Amino acid sequence: MMNLLPVLNSYAVIRMDPVAMVADLQDPIALAEARKMAPKKYLVYLQAHIFRPPGAPQGPWHYFVVSPIATTMRCEDRAQGLTADMCIPIFPNMDHPSRAPLRSTRRPFPFPCCYHWSHAALKVRLRGPSAGEYDVRNACGLESSGHFVLQRTVSEDRIRRSAIREAAELSGAEASALNSCRNGRSGTPHAFEMSYSDASPRRVEGVPATPPQSGGGHSVHDDPSLSPISIEDVSETPEEPNELDIYPIVDIWYDLEAHMNPVEIPSPMELFEECRHIQQIIRAACKRIELFSAFANNRRSSRGANSGSRDMFDGAARGRSDRANPRRTVRNWLVNKVPS
Repeated sequence: MMNLLPVLNSYAVIRMDPVAMVADLQDPIALAEARKMAPKKYLVYLQAHIFRPPGAPQGPWHYFVVSPIATTMRCEDRAQGLTADMCIPIFPNMDHPSRAPLRSTRRPFPFPCCYHWSHAALKVRLRGPSAGEYDVRNACGLESSGHFVLQRTVSEDRIRRSAIREAAELSGAEASALNSCRNGRSGTPHAFEMSYSDASPRRVEGVPATPPQSGGGHSVHDDPSLSPISIEDVSETPEEPNELDIYPIVDIWYDLEAHMNPVEIPSPMELFEECRHIQQIIRAACKRIELFSAFANNRRSSRGANSGSRDMFDGAARGRSDRANPRRTVRNWLVNKVPS
């Protein structure tokens, strides 16, 4: 069966295209850095559709929230309220201390040891297929009842996580207040509030404070704009249109066995790290564009003030296209600056 739109509540394989994400910037440094990346394919669940707001970048894609699928239980971080059991297995996997597995009812889920993680999701742009329609003949996923169980489980884990974090923060605040008393400092309410808020630095939902110590761990930047979002914080409409530029552009396939080896399914943390890296590249390119655009404008203003109408005429003849497109000015200036 062929579909014009991606199928919600389905499992799929995605792969990010970092080159496509930086192509419109016309920045050779960003393009070179994006080409060095080697994105992997990841197993995900299509969690929610995001409606395109007015002014959003045009393109052959659809905005979705996806939840990466893992082959292990949740990475534990008590300081951030994350415990290993904050996940739910996917049948035929039944390895969980208290939760029954979710069952794919469209067709059997093909991989033996997979989990949905709570507090781990990502906003992406799903690129349209070259054939014009999505091939969903081999798609597998959850019916509405299974999706409801998943959402309810995430809500339960959100409540548990909040309680664990509050307890950790309170414990840290009490320890800080005790240290203040021992050091002879005043225990004013203001001092207590400061120690309470600083007891456990707030991080983005779904990201452990520290990566696993064993091999293969990846850190994720603390900036929320560069990090994954939690499922429960997803809204039906995304942020301002300029933020949509950093949503990963990904290709999608529904034939899981054809595109994923069950023994090589990457960790969700690797996907988050890839996204963090390309978003840093994009932000650095935007800063260069802003910097050199301001430099070019200041230079034209100085030349106009010092040289009169002749330079103004020459500038119109030589730089009309650059004034219309500041990114082209940056591209022309940087073209010889890219390392070979």
